[in-house]
Amino acid sequence: MDEGALVIEVEQGGDKKPMPPLLLVKSDGGLLYGTTDMATIIERVEEQKSRSVLYVVDHRQHGHFEQVFRAAAKTGIAGKAHLEHVGYGTMNGADGKPFKTRAGGGDEALRSDRHG
Repeated sequence: MDEGALVIEVEQGGDKKPMPPLLLVKSDGGLLYGTTDMATIIERVEEQKSRSVLYVVDHRQHGHFEQVFRAAAKTGIAGKAHLEHVGYGTMNGADGKPFKTRAGGGDEALRSDRHG
């Protein structure tokens, strides 16, 4: 517990830069992506008997998955399963910022690029 929040310390002795703890439950009881990612690992390892789990998501999420994988190993929920983040780049708009498909607009920008 840290200031009313449930955290898992994941920093290791050989880290070249600081690694913040994984925040599982906020002090107000709120849950985060790390919470659902840990629950998903439990499901995949215990229920689906997965031996290897690949997370294919944007490379900007690497730090988050490093925290999650370390927490999963430290708590034992990963078992013997291999957890790996396979990152990929982003498609950026004219402003140099990545498209945000949840916000809409990414498809339009791609269409205008192809036909413009």
